[in-house]
Amino acid sequence: MKKINLYYLALSLFLFSTACKKTTPDVVTIPPSEKDKITSVTWKFNSFIADGQNVSQIYPGAILSIKQNGNNLEMISLQNQYTALPITASTSITGLGNPSFKDIPSSDKIYNYIKSLSIKNQSFSYAYTEDEFKDYNLIKYFLSNNNDVKSIFENIGIKTSTRITKKHAVYFYSNNEKFSLDMNLPKKTELLSIADVEAINTGKNVYYIDGVGYGNNSLILAEADADFATLKNALKAVLEKRVLTEVQAQAMSNAKVTFYARAGGKESFIKIANTLDEVKSILPDFEAFNNAATSYPISYSLRSVKDFVMFNQSITLNVII
Repeated sequence: MKKINLYYLALSLFLFSTACKKTTPDVVTIPPSEKDKITSVTWKFNSFIADGQNVSQIYPGAILSIKQNGNNLEMISLQNQYTALPITASTSITGLGNPSFKDIPSSDKIYNYIKSLSIKNQSFSYAYTEDEFKDYNLIKYFLSNNNDVKSIFENIGIKTSTRITKKHAVYFYSNNEKFSLDMNLPKKTELLSIADVEAINTGKNVYYIDGVGYGNNSLILAEADADFATLKNALKAVLEKRVLTEVQAQAMSNAKVTFYARAGGKESFIKIANTLDEVKSILPDFEAFNNAATSYPISYSLRSVKDFVMFNQSITLNVII
């Protein structure tokens, strides 16, 4: 499974901002709204983050109709419109105790197969990439604009503007794929018959899930009135359970911190903290969620049932930088 390209994100947001920087500091105090620069960005995905609404239909061999409505995707299961044939899927976990999956695919069968694997326990760790941001739209990049974005926006309180409401904001992002389950390209006797391909692919928008990834996908976003360096270091200290300095504690005292994660369970983790005590209270639940037993995937990719071409999506939107 292809991981999110953080370099591309940084480049797309940073080049425009650096091109607009002045060579000398501006001595006039300008309201934040007047400092904002807005640029149009296009983000491309060929690997997608599962969400709480669609994860039950995310498994190798699932066949879906994909409808694109602007930047949004609608996936409709076609499970009852064809006769399912067996598939062959192999796990990236090495070892003789983990044979390939060879059966007619279903959510329950894949679930039971994953539970039967010999998986080495890996405790969740805070190995994050971090950077500053001004626009909560960047969540759409990290989550491949899935259905959880709307839920996060609602929890944050975003109704119209996606701009941060405090002076500075930082994100901490981690995509930790522990292993994957990937299909071999189907033979004529696998996945579905040629006749069924012709019958269900009249709109040329039918795809099958060819691979899924398991692990953790975590995003923590914090905004506060402290300077960026102080906010970043304060949040890092909290995550690492270190003692905060007085300045760091003050920075976190009125910070809004958003916790999001996809892990081994079916549901997504979305919680908001508005004080340092609330952040500390959420952390144990956040860590326990990320350490839960692996049952469901965090990511997936798709191929056309007609010609096996990988499905790609592009979203274009205006972002404050």
